[in-house]
Amino acid sequence: MRKKTYSLRLERKQLAGIRFIAFLFSTILLQTSSLYAQSSSLVTNITSTTGRSYILGDLVTGVTIYTDRTYQTTSVPPFLNNAPFIRTPNDDKANNTASMLSFNLTQSATLYVAYDPRVTVLPAWLSSWQKLAAVQVVGINDPTINHLDLYSKSYAAGPVTLGGNLASPAAGSKNNYLVVALAAQTYALTITAIGNGTITKNPDLTTFPGGSNVTLTATADAGQQFTGWSGDASGTVNPLTITMNSDKSVTATFASITQYTVTLTPNGSGTVSKSPDQPSYTTGASVTLTATPSAGQQFTGWSGDANSTVNPLDITVNGDKNITGSFAPLSSSLITNISATSGRSYILGALVVGTTLYTDRTYQATSVPAFLNNASFIKTPNDDKTSTASSLLSFDLTQNATLYIAYDPRGTTLPAWLNGWQKVASQVGINDPAISYMNLYSKDFIASHITLGG
Repeated sequence: MRKKTYSLRLERKQLAGIRFIAFLFSTILLQTSSLYAQSSSLVTNITSTTGRSYILGDLVTGVTIYTDRTYQTTSVPPFLNNAPFIRTPNDDKANNTASMLSFNLTQSATLYVAYDPRVTVLPAWLSSWQKLAAVQVVGINDPTINHLDLYSKSYAAGPVTLGGNLASPAAGSKNNYLVVALAAQTYALTITAIGNGTITKNPDLTTFPGGSNVTLTATADAGQQFTGWSGDASGTVNPLTITMNSDKSVTATFASITQYTVTLTPNGSGTVSKSPDQPSYTTGASVTLTATPSAGQQFTGWSGDANSTVNPLDITVNGDKNITGSFAPLSSSLITNISATSGRSYILGALVVGTTLYTDRTYQATSVPAFLNNASFIKTPNDDKTSTASSLLSFDLTQNATLYIAYDPRGTTLPAWLNGWQKVASQVGINDPAISYMNLYSKDFIASHITLGG
């Protein structure tokens, strides 16, 4: 076999090179077009009745959003990152036709319209779309607004037609909308109630678009209480909003409301009452107990499941309660023969929290030193507060005793008759709007007739 030898002229070699480069360039174009087709195959055949440019792109941070403006996205919700979107002309922002933009979906998808947040009334074609949560927006660097709100709606494969930005009855929008498409990705939500109660979901759908929010509300039946969420949710927040980023199963648990009784018993001559007056109370309920002594009696304190001399007394119900209010005769034998030169009323009482301090005012004691609790005291008329008499009040002590004067803390100079008394650290609380306490001064006396000044 004879060996063949070939040679090429330089011109021929250059031509072959050109053909090779052209083939390589053609291959690169085909590959690039193929990649673009993959990203845009969900949306095809975009047309507009306005004749302006509507083109397809990928929604990412930094992409130009309009075909006639340089505004760019500053943020994109993660679930829409790299989704195909229709870049619109902002000059169509005033279009009010019912059918402006048309395109084809090659498969079922959720469409998102990014719309001007300044809108006061949506166009009719957009009014049935679901508005996404406030954190799910498309950020933009338009000098007048910093984001576009997102509205979603599911569509089957096939043609889609959307109206103009200001189609009736729209008002308030000053920027044209964008359209984003996301291949259908829906998730199921299963809700279960344990116990006696119901759960509602809003929106009430069988499946939900990925990234959408659902609000769950647990409603307990009568005599029941909601105790918490479990499964793909936790806590006791009610209503509860969850984001659908996977199939979810959520359980609401209900339980019977525990009821407790509060039983009051009087010991001695007097009555005890509770407010609110109910046969039973739920856990944590607040109940006010009031002891009212009969004439000539004094309240001496609560016992049982409460140990206090405060009257009225507020208790928190956290179990069945049995409480006794005790009364005893007023100890009046230590002080007798009370009289006053003013002619006004001075009467004997027992010093306890809640007792009225004056005969002509409703101010009450809010605190009493323990060593003076239930001590005999002379209830005075506040109208005698300006008396300058050196001898105003007289009474008899039937035995040696320590007297205590509760005096206005605003006094800058004591009356002469009170000089020499010892000021003590303790005070008597009072609910006078002007002062909250009275200072105490003490002095020992033997059994005798006592006279005090004004």
